[in-house]
Formats: sequence, C-alpha cells, structure tokens
Amino acid sequence: MQWFERARFELHPENPPPYTVLLGLLGNEVHGAAGPAPALTLPKDGQWAGSTSQGKPISFEIAAGGSAYNHLKLAVSQGDCEIEIDTYSTSSTIPLRDGKISTSGKDDDEGKYTITGQFDSAQSASGTFAFENYDPGGDCSVTMSGTWVAAPQ
Repeated sequence: MQWFERARFELHPENPPPYTVLLGLLGNEVHGAAGPAPALTLPKDGQWAGSTSQGKPISFEIAAGGSAYNHLKLAVSQGDCEIEIDTYSTSSTIPLRDGKISTSGKDDDEGKYTITGQFDSAQSASGTFAFENYDPGGDCSVTMSGTWVAAPQ
C-alpha cells in the first residue's frame, strides 16, 4: 500500500505566531475515515467441488495455505457440444490473485474461455464462466456464460 499526502493551509488565529497558519493532513483524514482494509479470506486447503448454473461439475484444489490453486475442471454443454476445461500444472500451483481464481484460454481459431471466482468465506466460493466461440476439438462451438458455486470436500 502506498499513501500520497496532500495538505491544505488552515488559519488558526487562536495560535501564537508562527503557528497561526498550519498545514492540514488530508491523507490522514481520508485514511482514518476509511478504517482498516478488509481481511483477505483464505480458503481451506484441499479438494473443492460444486456445480455450475447448468448443473455441470466444477472442481479445483486449494494449496499453499489457501494462497494457490491447481487442477481447475469445469464442464459445460450447449446443444450436442460437451466441453470440459481442465487447467492443470504438474510443476507448481497457480497463485490466487487477491484471493481470487482467474484463468482463461483460447482455441486454435481465437475462440476463448474465462473462469473467475472469489472466496465468500474459507468454506464457500462462487464465480462466473464465459465461453466465446470456443471449439477445442473442431467439431462444435460454444458461446455461453454462467455462474458456479463450490465448497471444500
């Protein structure tokens, strides 16, 4: 966090010279009024699972004291198209950014997907997904969006 301080000239005729004009600390006033920053919710380590707004499964693993995730799987269907996204890193976990999940990808024809989420508590998470002309196998294309919820298993 970085604070920049600005000041204003304040007249205080009740003070003896040279203290009749003082500089008010505006940054301290704003910072003091805002209160402390909210604590970041760290999710419980282990396997998490849930479902999408389509009733399809979502799952992922939380690791590193609630600061990273791995093996995010999300299934969607549209018409005859059945797609499962499986992001998996064999070498390391993927850091949570500000306590949030965020992953995206593209197919060979510039179709794309995005999956995002946040932890509502250490025991619950929710998020969104979006597919735009995503066709990883070349036989069907999905354009849709929805929501998901998950909890530790």
